[in-house]
Amino acid sequence: MKKKHRRAVYFTLVGIPYIITLPFMCIGWAMEKLAGTLCDYSDWLKTKLRVYDTDPD
Repeated sequence: MKKKHRRAVYFTLVGIPYIITLPFMCIGWAMEKLAGTLCDYSDWLKTKLRVYDTDPD
């Protein structure tokens, strides 16, 4: 097999699975960032909605 063809076979065997899995990796990365942002927001919201029981019953 010629060197040129060997390189083409290598890039095909490596490139096709990479191209197929790349969208899933991008979606997973975006979901991770979204979850981190929502967790930070929920912690901030808990501090704002804290109820202080200072009324002596």
